[in-house]
Amino acid sequence: MLKAELKEKLGRMYEVKDPSSIFVLKFRTHFGGGKSTGFELIYDSVENANKYESRLIRNGLDTKVEKSRKQLKERKNKAKKIRGVKKTKAGDAAKKLEEVSVFKGVCCGLFGVNLSILKHVFLRIEILVAYTHIGISILSIVSLETFFSNLRKPYSPNFDLPLD
Repeated sequence: MLKAELKEKLGRMYEVKDPSSIFVLKFRTHFGGGKSTGFELIYDSVENANKYESRLIRNGLDTKVEKSRKQLKERKNKAKKIRGVKKTKAGDAAKKLEEVSVFKGVCCGLFGVNLSILKHVFLRIEILVAYTHIGISILSIVSLETFFSNLRKPYSPNFDLPLD
């Protein structure tokens, strides 16, 4: 019996609305044939399956992201130079730098602040930015605008930055 036939039969047996929320896996054939054992996972809905299941590509609910061989090798070699938990984040390092530069560019464009002043601000005061997901809410933009409105003075290294 094929896995597709087994999904249909299980769907009828357990009265499942959508057969794509059924996942059959880890089948083993027994010696002599005629008998196989395996596991099945039945989710309440396809949304729950998308949320929790890791085998989406195998069941046709997601598409595989094609990466070039060179990209995979570069990521592997970058990870070889790093130890521990940071290995998983090694491939995302370039992305973080891009996003920070985009954030600085947005600040320069929105508030009309000189880039040298902005660099000084980032060095003197820790403006916390989520490097992986830079999403600035309206409230933080308004507070940054009031902050940067005081910075339109000539730049000097000994310049005390206003904190209010």
